[in-house]
Amino acid sequence: MRGRRKRMAKLWAFWLASLVCPLVPRRVGCLVAGFLGSLTYFLAPGARRVVQDNLRVVLSSGAPADKVAWLARGVFRNTAKNYFELCWLRKLDMDKFDRLVRMEGHDNLLKAIDEGRGVVVVTAHLGNFDICGQGFAVRSHKVTAILEPLKPPQLFDLVQKLRGSKGVAYVPVGPSALKEAIRSLRRGGIVVVACDRDIQKTGVQVPFFGQMASLPVGAAQMAVHTGARIVPIFSERLPDDSFVVHFDPPLEIDGAGNGNEATKEALGCIAAAMERRIAAHPEQWVVFERIWPELGQEKRVDRHN
Repeated sequence: MRGRRKRMAKLWAFWLASLVCPLVPRRVGCLVAGFLGSLTYFLAPGARRVVQDNLRVVLSSGAPADKVAWLARGVFRNTAKNYFELCWLRKLDMDKFDRLVRMEGHDNLLKAIDEGRGVVVVTAHLGNFDICGQGFAVRSHKVTAILEPLKPPQLFDLVQKLRGSKGVAYVPVGPSALKEAIRSLRRGGIVVVACDRDIQKTGVQVPFFGQMASLPVGAAQMAVHTGARIVPIFSERLPDDSFVVHFDPPLEIDGAGNGNEATKEALGCIAAAMERRIAAHPEQWVVFERIWPELGQEKRVDRHN
């Protein structure tokens, strides 16, 4: 019952924010959201501990505690800004999109599209994809973006409507989404998948920042199954709250051996691509789940010894 009340409270909070945020100038909204994110950092010790544990792995062992704390606070600030911008998204002027978002390496995507094999765009929860992902619509790319399902269903519908308000199609992760994505790839389409969180707990263990982590395997499976190209794309928030989107070159996957071996190799390459971008801006990696739960468990055991 308590969980249901929390989910419904979140739904009403999002609904109210979706009405209020478009009335607020984006620059002002980002300032207020950043302050609220910093406040939440101090008021949410559980979430703060998870973020800090993830960052310690990203930064490698021995990172100064004050640096970890500063970057973790940045994660909270950037998350709050992302929530504001999601609710503000309907106000985004697509004619002025290029003033807000700069695209670097877009030719890498165009070359992959021209091959006609379909493109699996892989990304991470870095920067703000809700804003930057609208660049696909600006460039007239037809994409299918696979999303985490949210509860209650009304919340997912609201978030989906906000994210898709400018023309990008979003579908919840699951068997039906996988079938739709494969059909799109075989037609030469583009499928977007975030690969840094194993939402369905069906991932494969691969090295990630020097530790084994379970990462979602769907993007790699789709690419191996269909022969589609894999293009890593990551957004970065700049100090003035504008963005740059980095289009990395398509991943070179050997593809030799059986499907499982090729899939694991592809996933390892995806993990390496995410490592490079996350390490450059760890304060923008807005993940609040333990990516390495075993390490968190070890710390809890140590505290009791």
